[in-house]
Amino acid sequence: MPCNRPARFDNHRVNVLSASKKPLLLALSLILLAGLSIGAIRPAHAAPVFVVNLDANSISQTDFTIATTAAQTHGFRVGAVLNTTAAIPLLNVQGWQFTIHYNATAFAPQGDPSAQAVPGNPGVLYVDGATNTVLFGANANLKNSAGVTENWNGLLTAGAAFRVVTSSVSGSAGALTVAYSILGTGTQVNVTAVNLLGNVAFELVNKPSTLQSFTISDVIFVDRTGALISNVIAGAGATETVSDSPPVASFTTTHLASGAPDCTPVTGAACTAYAFKFDGSASTDETPLSTAAGTAGFFWETSSRTASTPAPLSPPPLHALMPISSPSPVRVRLRFTIMGLRILPRASFRPRASSTSHSGFRMPKLTRVLPETL
Repeated sequence: MPCNRPARFDNHRVNVLSASKKPLLLALSLILLAGLSIGAIRPAHAAPVFVVNLDANSISQTDFTIATTAAQTHGFRVGAVLNTTAAIPLLNVQGWQFTIHYNATAFAPQGDPSAQAVPGNPGVLYVDGATNTVLFGANANLKNSAGVTENWNGLLTAGAAFRVVTSSVSGSAGALTVAYSILGTGTQVNVTAVNLLGNVAFELVNKPSTLQSFTISDVIFVDRTGALISNVIAGAGATETVSDSPPVASFTTTHLASGAPDCTPVTGAACTAYAFKFDGSASTDETPLSTAAGTAGFFWETSSRTASTPAPLSPPPLHALMPISSPSPVRVRLRFTIMGLRILPRASFRPRASSTSHSGFRMPKLTRVLPETL
């Protein structure tokens, strides 16, 4: 017989189900609230990262355009460029450093000849003196705490900063480190645009047959407290292709006997005991030698104002004669010149009455050296 009793409502079951749904509803509510309010949460921004990249062909102290590769036929400069912008400046910089790594068997860190280092120059610069190996950037985009525009080279020239340059060579691995610091307290600057920190000069030692790499490391920036500015890192390096070999200046000397007739065509008299003949025919250069004005070639000169330049003999300019009447501190040089620019390599000799030796050595192309003692 069918049962006509009303259906029984199971309160216990309903209570159990309701209790089990509470955690689920709570979770859904939290998700919903998060979704509704997410638009009001301020997104986090990572600190900007600044990079110091190498420029393969830095042509001036304001050149911040980066060339990743370049072809070189003589000395060149590699720049270190910081990629700051007006929109994202680098703040509170007191000092920095970087290291450039290079192949020491192919290059030597050395400045080109100074255009002012000529005989009789008003600055009393040593003749054949080089420009500085490291030149510091002169971009006018540094702002000090007073809002005054500065630049690295200007601060250094004014004595408001100092620099340290060190180099080391281990086998073929060469490394040159440049460090710079502004002096005083409260003198930090903000870098407000792309900025050349400095450039390093390299001369050719030989002609490498492969592409040469220059890399950068040890990039460090500090603020006025000496604390590390951690968001500045080393960037990309540069490559160089060398298409010319450096010239070689070399000569031998012959002490002529007293009374030798070799001096007569030059002085009208026989040689004294201090006359010497020079033979520079061992000098070489990849490009043809020339003696014409304004062209490349080897030329004789002396570093003494009281001594005459050796007289060229045939075939010029690789043979010369220097008749002098007494011993003197004269330095004779076989100089290489290109387009009117006085450059090295050179070979030097100080005459002595008893000398029968020869002097000759190889120097990197477009290089100057300090005075040597002979």
